Amino acid sequence: MNRTSAMLAQLALVLAVFVIGYLVRGTKARAVQPTRLENLANNQEKHIEAPTLAHELSDDDLDDYSLPAISGSDLVGTILGRCVLATFHDPDRQYLPENAIKEVVVQAAIEQELDKVEIYSKEFAAKWNRRRRSELATWIRQKAPKLFVITIQCDFDPSRLLLAMAIFRKCRFTDKSLPVVDNPTSQDVFSSQVWSELKILNFRDNQWKCLAPVFVQRKYGYDLKAQCIFPFTSDGAVPKDGAFSSVYRVTIHKDHHEYPEIQQVCCQ
Repeated sequence: MNRTSAMLAQLALVLAVFVIGYLVRGTKARAVQPTRLENLANNQEKHIEAPTLAHELSDDDLDDYSLPAISGSDLVGTILGRCVLATFHDPDRQYLPENAIKEVVVQAAIEQELDKVEIYSKEFAAKWNRRRRSELATWIRQKAPKLFVITIQCDFDPSRLLLAMAIFRKCRFTDKSLPVVDNPTSQDVFSSQVWSELKILNFRDNQWKCLAPVFVQRKYGYDLKAQCIFPFTSDGAVPKDGAFSSVYRVTIHKDHHEYPEIQQVCCQ
């Protein structure tokens, strides 16, 4: 067996082990809800009147009314544009490749987001002057780029975004602290003054986009959570069924493995 064949065999074994575990945990299982037959004889159609405008408002009033422009995050749009579809899952899921995170979360982009506090709150901006914001941006780039990507998608105003990242730094909560599973481990990290329950839920959902595993050489054990997004693209071929499992042929995203000779692998 030549070196390439040996590497293929090793990677196939690794993928088989953790994907089997993933399937066993039931994340691909789908609950089928039986369809309940209705008694058509008693099912009377109800007609609901269409809502009418309040007498104080006319169509002209509505035509002239316009909402103020909302200044959203330029970085969020860039992040969403760099997401890739993982078609191995059912349904498909999106994730952000490793190199995309490095290319998007750069010093200038981070500082630009933090500088928006000057428009939102002059008093807060005076406390967090440009020097302090630049220092925080450097810490984010070095220690917490994924945290920043996740947090900025939780739709914070500029001051709370800055405060959330400052608290992460104070608590030494970095990318190595991810994922956050179940309830946050520390109320100091996710302070109720900054984080509502809904935003914490959004954080927990968004984090998986940044945590697709990277398969490295000479590592054969991976502690992957059930919510993990595999950076796999299925070729669409019908899986081959065996006695105990089905075998799929997939392509691993180039940012998520260290086997340049390998293009496709088979996993169960």
